[in-house]
Amino acid sequence: MPDYFPAATAFLLGPNIEGSGAAGQSDPGGETKWAVARNRYPEIAATQWSCWTRANSEVLLRSDYWDKSRCGKMSWRWALAIFSGEVNQGSVIVCAQRALGIRADGVIGPGTLAAMSSATDFHLAAFQRNRAKAYIANSRFSIFGDGWLDRLFLETIAAMRAPA
Repeated sequence: MPDYFPAATAFLLGPNIEGSGAAGQSDPGGETKWAVARNRYPEIAATQWSCWTRANSEVLLRSDYWDKSRCGKMSWRWALAIFSGEVNQGSVIVCAQRALGIRADGVIGPGTLAAMSSATDFHLAAFQRNRAKAYIANSRFSIFGDGWLDRLFLETIAAMRAPA
């Protein structure tokens, strides 16, 4: 299977998704640089955080999200959706498993990967619907909801196009 990580990070770190901007205190993740939320990584020293780069983020994104979620074993469509969802929402694996109609244990194992490999457009749409419901149920939806839904729709469009 091709390594879709470069294309997925190009999408994720693009200007309309995570970009290089740093969010304020109202963001659930706190200050964020290149999709890495400071609250998630308190062990990063302040001096290192002050000069945080895209390359630093890519190392964490690959190990802590892409590899951990086994995105390298998925088609482009599922890899992008799972990767982006894990970064922005936290665990979205159960949402995917429910959309696929399989046991929702939150673990990407052989059964989940097999279900993803034979999934239809409807299954991916159901997964994105489940994620939208989770966004809407979030207490900060009135603040961040438009951006979250824009991200979800842009991601769905990107997932339907194979990377070059």
